[in-house]
Amino acid sequence: MLVVSLYKIYCMRFIITIFFTITLFLNSFSQTGKIEGKVTDSKTGAALSGVSVTSIGSEKGSASDIDGRFVITLGVGTHTIRLSSVGYNIKELSDVEVTSNTITSLDVVLESAEIYFIIFNFFTCNPFYSLQ
Repeated sequence: MLVVSLYKIYCMRFIITIFFTITLFLNSFSQTGKIEGKVTDSKTGAALSGVSVTSIGSEKGSASDIDGRFVITLGVGTHTIRLSSVGYNIKELSDVEVTSNTITSLDVVLESAEIYFIIFNFFTCNPFYSLQ
């Protein structure tokens, strides 16, 4: 009885070891590439931090760091990249090509969004529209 139990344990360990070895082996041959770049302001040329950089159609994305730089690892193929940040217009770049084991450079300039303020004067009941 004890011999059968030990045999089952060793067989299970062997199967688990083989499973993880095959999984690691297959992942090492996955076809991926990277997109890296820098996001800057159109007026000042300053680096923009915290810009959301995502690939449309996949759940992968990144945010730009304090220097405006970002890196995304994606599968091989053509992707549409979406950049968005508070106070800036959303920008979508289509047909960005990602090739296996290479880095695609993508430097992007975002334009400031027009911000409208509506100030309501309670004493005269007239709205005042402001464009900044």
